[in-house]
Amino acid sequence: MTNIPEKVRQIVWDRAQGMCEAEIEAFVPFVGTVKSRCCSTYGLTPHHKQYRSRGGKNTPGNLILVCRKCHDVIQFGTKEKWAKKYRISGF
Repeated sequence: MTNIPEKVRQIVWDRAQGMCEAEIEAFVPFVGTVKSRCCSTYGLTPHHKQYRSRGGKNTPGNLILVCRKCHDVIQFGTKEKWAKKYRISGF
C-alpha cells in the first residue's frame, strides 16, 4: 500500500465529492452506447493513473477515487462476470 499524504487524499476526496470517478461505458438497448460516471460510494480508494512502479506520483492530478469494483477492473483487468458488459476507463 502506498503512503499517500492525508492532505492529497482529502483533495482527491473533495474533488470526487465522495463518489467513484471511473467512467463506465455500457450498451443500453434502444438507446445505444451510454457513458456515465460510476458514482458508487462503496469501498472507495485512491488509484494512481500512472502506477508508482512506473514513476507515478502521489499528486491529486495522478490520483482518482474509485470504488472496489472499478478498482479491480482497472488494476487487475477483472473482465469476467460483472465487468464483461462494461468498459471502465476512469481517466
